[in-house]
Amino acid sequence: RATSAGRYTNVKLGRDGLPLVLYNRDRGGIVRAQHCADSACAQRTAANLSAPTSGSTGRFIDLAMAQNGLPLAVWAGPYIHLALCTTPDCAASSGGRVLHQAAGAYPSIAIGDDGRPRVAYYLETGALQLATCADPLCCANKPSGVPCCAASQCFPFK
Repeated sequence: RATSAGRYTNVKLGRDGLPLVLYNRDRGGIVRAQHCADSACAQRTAANLSAPTSGSTGRFIDLAMAQNGLPLAVWAGPYIHLALCTTPDCAASSGGRVLHQAAGAYPSIAIGDDGRPRVAYYLETGALQLATCADPLCCANKPSGVPCCAASQCFPFK
């Protein structure tokens, strides 16, 4: 059966010099990570960054490496989500927390010189947004259900 597993892929090299690939698994919109154990990627480990959902998720995935060498991932579906991996292979992560609780798409992430992630994304209202995380963990320690991006942390582009 043909599937669209592997859509919305993104790859970065970790501090170990080996690829980490994020993609949409196409089974309930799961965002999945595969970390190569060798340069040919013949051996690899896999982990889910998001839980299965009936909604549209795991689209427009982007990936950055934090200053501590751990991956940070963002994706749309339907809100803007962010996951902080707590291991280099993403076998453990913060699990796709909501960064902004509004329908959006096309997120892009970069790490500033101060170590704080910046996430740019498009809202379906037509606004381009920039979220600057308050700390390098980008809300990983916030209680579940609390959006990471308070109004004072998200700025629309004019």
